[in-house]
Amino acid sequence: MDNMEDTVGCLGVIALAILLVIFSPLINFVFAFFVGWLIKITFGAIFCQGLALLGINIPSTMIPLFCGTLGVIGSFFKTTVNFKKADKKAS
Repeated sequence: MDNMEDTVGCLGVIALAILLVIFSPLINFVFAFFVGWLIKITFGAIFCQGLALLGINIPSTMIPLFCGTLGVIGSFFKTTVNFKKADKKAS
């Protein structure tokens, strides 16, 4: 009976990993789209002018989609930096 419970637990972990891989970009897109919508209704024209200076010409109606897309792309390039405290003997 323990073998069956281990099998079900293993399948549950695999299913959870698959769901995380599928829904993580979707969640990132939704949050970034919402932030883009907030940018559009608050200072969208200024945001579009700033993007135009960088060579990216989009209308203010496309800001939420632009931010959502960048949010998903940016989520694949996360880095973590760990700092270790230097030993006092080394200095």
